[in-house]
Amino acid sequence: MYADGTCPSTTAADGTVTRGACPEAYGMLLGTSIICAFLEIFMSFVPPRVLQKIFPPLVTGTVILMIGASLIGSSGIPDWGGGSNDCAGRPTSGIFELCPTIFAPRPLPWGSPEFIGLGFLSFISIIITELFGSPFLKNISIIVGLVVGCIVSGAAGYIDGSSITTAPAITFLWVHTFKIRVYPPAILPMLAVYSQFPLKHLKSFMMAKLIHPMLFVVSLAMEAIGDITASAEVSRVPVDGEEFDTRIQGGVLNNGVIAITRCANRTAGRFCCGFLILFGILGKISGVFLAIPNPVLGGVTTFLFASVATSGVRVLSYIRFTRRDRFILAAALSFGIGDLLVPTIFTHLFDSVKNPNKGLQGLFNSITIILSTPFLVAGIVAVVLNLILPQEDSEDDDDDVIGIPEVIDVEAHEAEKVKHQ
Repeated sequence: MYADGTCPSTTAADGTVTRGACPEAYGMLLGTSIICAFLEIFMSFVPPRVLQKIFPPLVTGTVILMIGASLIGSSGIPDWGGGSNDCAGRPTSGIFELCPTIFAPRPLPWGSPEFIGLGFLSFISIIITELFGSPFLKNISIIVGLVVGCIVSGAAGYIDGSSITTAPAITFLWVHTFKIRVYPPAILPMLAVYSQFPLKHLKSFMMAKLIHPMLFVVSLAMEAIGDITASAEVSRVPVDGEEFDTRIQGGVLNNGVIAITRCANRTAGRFCCGFLILFGILGKISGVFLAIPNPVLGGVTTFLFASVATSGVRVLSYIRFTRRDRFILAAALSFGIGDLLVPTIFTHLFDSVKNPNKGLQGLFNSITIILSTPFLVAGIVAVVLNLILPQEDSEDDDDDVIGIPEVIDVEAHEAEKVKHQ
């Protein structure tokens, strides 16, 4: 949206681009989401077993793995270095010359050892808590990491209290309104993402043009099914059968937090929802969270996002990994990891097309965004190959020939033995 002039931006003499505020973008996000949500509504009427056939663990595990890896690369590590905004490019002038901006209490260049140290302190606090903490402390190791990082950064003068002092005491969702509009170039990508898209990507999504929303929807479905499987597994409840199928209808998921805290209690979840609503109303509390320095947040979220990627690996462990499965996974990760390591590979895909009209340019933007989103393109490749490649007979697989043992769930195997006894 900044590239096509929908949102304002300025370019300095040295080429540094500064993006201005663009509240219209949020209105476009809301409007486009409303349109694309109908695909998700339609998919909710599809029988769970059909969805599981289209999006088996091979697909959903790949998507969750790439989501975690993408979040580490787009948010976790950049914040650890000082910020995921324009300061990460270390421009030589402008407000983002230092991180998070030149107006911060103690601004430093991105990647400074002070920032790295703060993030590492939060990260190592999580590990130490896991090693020596009581069961209760182990369950809140993430909070311990945040608190330790905030105490040290506050004593060192890295915390900016302006977000707290300027925040209203009480606020509500309806205080500010946004003009609802539809942004056509975002429809296709969003439709795809609605089948696997995590909320954390919201910032990247808006900055990248609210990508064509139809692909977004398919992406959310893949991510949701995989998340449900992972959440069920870490909650020690069935991951197949009629009881599991009832969960495909929807739910609030965070398998990384469940795995770390070992708490899958619905009552605890309801209390968390209540606290989130309360924090949204009490502006000062929201200001406290906004005041957390980026390196501290980066050190903690990097661990959380890695937990998401680990959940993807766990979902992939449910499959037997035949030759067909390995082929599909390799093809999907070729695009996903390739995008992650070289995010600009598809940026100039349509540069040779001269003077495209507005509609064609919107289509080009949509395709580029889809191809440049690691978890999205990996999920699409996995879905397509899973549907078109024929299943193999067990005797056609070469696992037994090369001596690779079948991966089994040890806990489930032991539980089954106890049940039979």
